Amino acid sequence: MGESGLPRLHMESSLIPASERFERWRDGLAGTFDVFVPEGERAEDVRYDTSIWQLGTVMLSDNTFGPRLQARTARHVRADHVDHYRVILQTAGLLRLDADGRRHAVNANQLVISDMSRPEGYETTSGGNIVLFVPREMLDGELPRAFDLHGVMPVGSAAGMLAEHLRALARMAPELRLSEAAALTRATVHLLAASLFSSAQTLAHARATMENTLLRQICRFIDLHLSDSELSVETLSSFFKVSRSTLYRLFEPLGGIASYVRERRLARIHEILSDAGKRRQYLQRLAEDHGFKSATHFSRAFREHYGYSPSDVRHLGASAALSIPAANNASNGRADFDRWLRSLRE
Repeated sequence: MGESGLPRLHMESSLIPASERFERWRDGLAGTFDVFVPEGERAEDVRYDTSIWQLGTVMLSDNTFGPRLQARTARHVRADHVDHYRVILQTAGLLRLDADGRRHAVNANQLVISDMSRPEGYETTSGGNIVLFVPREMLDGELPRAFDLHGVMPVGSAAGMLAEHLRALARMAPELRLSEAAALTRATVHLLAASLFSSAQTLAHARATMENTLLRQICRFIDLHLSDSELSVETLSSFFKVSRSTLYRLFEPLGGIASYVRERRLARIHEILSDAGKRRQYLQRLAEDHGFKSATHFSRAFREHYGYSPSDVRHLGASAALSIPAANNASNGRADFDRWLRSLRE
C-alpha cells in the first residue's frame, strides 16, 4: 500500500477451539461489558466475526454474530470512565436495547445510539451490525445544545444517509490509509450530528441530561485531584456550588461518593505500580499520597477491589497495564477490545 493502513483488530470464533470460544469473547469484553450465553444456547456454539478499526479518535467495528446478551453496568461505567457514544447500525437480525429502563427494538437498517457513561442492556438474535464509537466532546460540539441521546433512534433522510455512509466506511476500512482517517472522521461526525438534530429536537431537554453533564465534570475533577488531601464532599460541594444531598444523589448509582473516590485512587495506584519506570515508589508513600491511613489499610482495600495484592502487580509488570494494539493486529480471537476503547480517552 505504501502507507500504513488503519490499526485493526480481528476476532473470529472459527479460529478458536469450540471449548474456548465463549471464554475468549467474555474475557475480551469483560472490562466494558458483561456477556452471557442466551437461554437455550450452548457456549461452544457461540460465534462471532468482528473487525475493529481505529480512525484516529473514533473506532469502527463491523460484526456478524449468533444470538447474544451483554450488559454495561454501573460497575463498568465507574471503573473504565469510557465517555463515548455508541452509534449502532443494525445490518441484520433484531436488537433489543434497554437504555435506563426504556426498551427499544431495532430492526435491520435502523440506527440507535447508546451513551456509554450510562448502564444498558443488550440482546440480539443472529445477525450483524456496524458500530461507531464517538467521543462525547466530539459529537456534543456539533450539536446546538446538550441532548439526552441514550436510546435515541435517528430517523429521516439524514439518518438514511448516515446508514449508507457507515456501510461504505466499513466496506472501505481495509483499504483506508491513516492519512485519510481525520477527514473521514470529521465528515462522519458532521453527518451524525445532522441525523440527530431533527430527532433530538423532539426530546425534552431533561434535567437528567444536565445532571449527567455535572456528574461527568465532577468525576473529571476528582481524577485531577486524587492525591489532594483536601478532596472531600465539602470541597466538591463548594467548587461546583451544589448541596451535599445533590452530590450524594448523583453518586448513588456509582456506589456513593466515598466509594467512588476510593476506587479511582486504587485505580491510579494500580496504574503507577504497572509502570516499570515508576515501580520503585514505596507503597507507604503511595498510600499516604492517595488518602489511605496506612499501607496496611491500602493493601487490604486493594486486594478487596482487585482480588490480588499490590506486590502481585509489580510481579506482573507491563502485562498489568493497558496498551494499544499494534497496527493491523489480527488477534485471532484474543479480544483486546476493551483495552483499545479505553485508550481512545487519552
